[in-house]
Amino acid sequence: MTTKRALAVAVAEPQGVLRERSLTTDRPINGRVVSITLTEGIDGWYQAVVRVSWRDGTYLLGKRDTDEVKRYKHLSAIVERCRKTYRFDGPIIVETENGNSK
Repeated sequence: MTTKRALAVAVAEPQGVLRERSLTTDRPINGRVVSITLTEGIDGWYQAVVRVSWRDGTYLLGKRDTDEVKRYKHLSAIVERCRKTYRFDGPIIVETENGNSK
């Protein structure tokens, strides 16, 4: 007997800013990035909304040492950073400024 499941993706309102160093040098030993959603602003710049295993909720990704939101002009740059620097191998959701997912 097989069961079909529908996958619903809903991005919750971010609860604050998580500094980039929390995903790199200050990351807990068994900590992992659970999900990443990239959102494109009206100006065409991208920002990341992350969910991590050691905190509840979702957070905007901030710069390394400040609570200012980290933004990227090119989608390829932020995807590469998610893969290599944050060691995230899961699916990355991309939302454009008009609300459609790519």
